[in-house]
Amino acid sequence: MPFKIFFSPTLIQVSHRYLARTSISVDGVVWAESAEAVAVLTQGASSVALELPVKRVVPLR
Repeated sequence: MPFKIFFSPTLIQVSHRYLARTSISVDGVVWAESAEAVAVLTQGASSVALELPVKRVVPLR
């Protein structure tokens, strides 16, 4: 599922570490979420074409 995150590059501090996590909600109920955080933006981490794997947290009906 494609996504975009908008931020001001001037706020990024190269000495800091940034992580991304995600969740997918339907009608306010979380159906899937990141299994773990993914490093982004600094310290050699990517800022484009990221993949944030998710795991299902709500059982199938």
